[in-house]
Amino acid sequence: TKKRRPSAAANNIAMLLKYLSLILVCISTIIHSVSSEYSVQMVASSSFAPCIDSPNKKFLLKMKKKNGGKKIPLSRKCKWLKRQSKRKITKLCSKDRTYKDIKPAKEVCPSTCDTCDDFASLSPTTAQIQSNAPSTRSDHPSLQPSDA
Repeated sequence: TKKRRPSAAANNIAMLLKYLSLILVCISTIIHSVSSEYSVQMVASSSFAPCIDSPNKKFLLKMKKKNGGKKIPLSRKCKWLKRQSKRKITKLCSKDRTYKDIKPAKEVCPSTCDTCDDFASLSPTTAQIQSNAPSTRSDHPSLQPSDA
């Protein structure tokens, strides 16, 4: 019987999987060493939660006038927003208005509004990295562990 050799494509895929495995091990090692040396503390109010719509929270649809002329907030859930036309979703997701603890749709329904990147970016203004290592005089501390 003749032994069948794997195709070039199969060899390429196997090699790619080995490289990806090696890369994942390297990334895991880096993350572990950095996380044991540094802690990330949130400074801004936005959270780094997964990009999902809040199931029970409501967003501010509009302020509605009552008979006495007083305005009251009209709110809806994300599942209501998902059922609207693309044009209406775009219009409602572009609004920034809040009322007390009722936030705009783009914050409450980031998946539907496609605003996930707006609230999940990590920059020096949204997080502060604090070292657990002894302080140094350098303005730019190294990520390498200290000897102390």
